[in-house]
Amino acid sequence: MKKSALTSSMMFAAVLAFAAGGVYAQRRGTAPPPNGLSVEPGRVVLTRYHTTLLLQPYAPNIIRVSISRLKPYALAAPGYGISAKPNAHGWKFAPG
Repeated sequence: MKKSALTSSMMFAAVLAFAAGGVYAQRRGTAPPPNGLSVEPGRVVLTRYHTTLLLQPYAPNIIRVSISRLKPYALAAPGYGISAKPNAHGWKFAPG
């Protein structure tokens, strides 16, 4: 069985999603807070310009992506329709 990985292309797509938030913050003249990358067991959390992105593996080649300007909402459990449980078995974080 091939192991899945959070590859640099996935990370690039996540950071690209932050670009709009960064441009928005710069245009409003708000000072950017410290940016961060947090690799926790079973999930990766990226923070940039008051925007939080959560990457959470559920199965091989299946990942949940949650983006919010309000950090508690990005880190909250999935809503209606998601009955699976997070499972990071077979996944690894590989910074590119």
